Amino acid sequence: MKKLLILILIMALLAAGGALLLRSGGSSGRPIVTLEGLNAIYEDKILDASDFDRIDGQVYLSFDFVKENLDNTIRFEKGENTVIIAKGNELKRLPLNSSTGTLNEKEFSIRDPLIEKDGKILLPIEVFIYQYDVTVRYIEEQQLIIIDRTDTAYVEGVVLKEELSIRREEDEKSDALSNLTKGDRIYVYEEYAKSYKVRAETGVPGYVPKDAIKLDLKTDKFKHTLLPRENEQVVSSPPTINLTWDYTYGKLEDGSTAQHIPGVNVIAPTWFSVTDGSGTVVDKGNWEYAKKYHDMGVAIWGTIDNSFDKDITKAFLASSSSRGRIIAQIMDYIKLYDLQGINIDFENIEEDDRENLVQFTRELTACLKSIDKVSSIDVTPVSDSAEWSRVYDRKTLSSIVDYVVVMAYDQHWASSPVAGSVAQYKWVEGSINGLFKSIPVEKMILGIPLYTRLWIEENGQVTSKAIGMEEAKKFIDENGIQTFWDEDSRQHFGTIEKDGKTYKIWLETEESIVHKASLVTKYGLAGVGTWRKGFEQPHIWQALEKSLF
Repeated sequence: MKKLLILILIMALLAAGGALLLRSGGSSGRPIVTLEGLNAIYEDKILDASDFDRIDGQVYLSFDFVKENLDNTIRFEKGENTVIIAKGNELKRLPLNSSTGTLNEKEFSIRDPLIEKDGKILLPIEVFIYQYDVTVRYIEEQQLIIIDRTDTAYVEGVVLKEELSIRREEDEKSDALSNLTKGDRIYVYEEYAKSYKVRAETGVPGYVPKDAIKLDLKTDKFKHTLLPRENEQVVSSPPTINLTWDYTYGKLEDGSTAQHIPGVNVIAPTWFSVTDGSGTVVDKGNWEYAKKYHDMGVAIWGTIDNSFDKDITKAFLASSSSRGRIIAQIMDYIKLYDLQGINIDFENIEEDDRENLVQFTRELTACLKSIDKVSSIDVTPVSDSAEWSRVYDRKTLSSIVDYVVVMAYDQHWASSPVAGSVAQYKWVEGSINGLFKSIPVEKMILGIPLYTRLWIEENGQVTSKAIGMEEAKKFIDENGIQTFWDEDSRQHFGTIEKDGKTYKIWLETEESIVHKASLVTKYGLAGVGTWRKGFEQPHIWQALEKSLF
């Protein structure tokens, strides 16, 4: 009977301890009760057993843990069983159960591959952990993995009593996890009515009475993100950008089209197009052209488009290997032509490809950063169109790239049911104002049209064609059209009845361009991008330069 009572008592103690096992003794800060088996702690939390492992000395963390706590942009491509990490200047593709991965589209060896266990993807920390602001330690004696953030300042407490135990619960009679002595320092995470939640540097989180420690509380928060170190170099603001696109119809045979353009410091030739779902990129560039602009001191941002084809775009955006193939080709073209940056001009995309567009941009930008190249992407003003507006997650995109070009034109587009300005001044200003919450002003480049549309109204039908400044002037002169200044659009407007048709035109001129460009100064924008070289009258460049610089 006596043995039975002892057995019942032992079982009761084990039940009360849950997953904890008793261990006697222990010096300052060392455990007297430990968790059973292998465990992991992230700051003040004990991780679920499915979120970590240690195999042959390698520590693994789950994809789910990394996504929830370290990087919400990490991605798992189910179709290709590949984890993708685009962080800073590194793009990693890490296939499951593979001894190789890629870093910025270059292959590297993986000593311990990614594995799947109990329905979760586990990543060996050696292939990714240094990309994040954390430290990972393994305490052999305790079979304990400890993960702390290096970008976070934790409040510390100093033990006031000669002896103090960190307890499992707030109740001072609950199991002791660690023994401390006077003067020991501990991390303090949370405040309760009579206690603090704390953790020794290499221990298990628990509780101590409030009067047992003195807090080193510099703010009203128990932890806060560290500010950049004072000795870190501050990058100065770039000069105002004056970009123009140079539309390239076919493969350039020579550099004859490269010419000095007053004030322009970035040329964006439309050299690259993705032409199929597997990620083939057509190159229309020319080395002689590039060298001429280099000699002029003009930066070249090669523009890549998606052929403006929704089906092609859906296919290559959804595939990690296709995205990787595009990026690898772009990196080769950057070297070939010594480009200073890449401009992404993807348009006419289905709204459900929005997240994949962000992912492509994130992956390409990581590779560009690794070689100190500029990344930029073109977006439209906000509208109800799914394919032309809602597809852009402007806030996330602007957090990734160096610059976002707002294509503030086509207010009235080619097939618009009513005639109107391509870019009325008030509409342009309203469009960028609506984006300031999504795009920082210092990253926003204002897209300005150098073209207009000639509208023809006949029998209740409206048609139009895009024309450049010289052609517009010729039409006005040949038809003797009297134009007048429209203050709302800040453009000259003209109309004529001819052969049973009504012609209308809102002109882009030096005055209208300067008015729009003034918004750069007014709001502190990064600069302007003009669409496109060849539509302008020559004196426009001097006027634009004077307005910007």
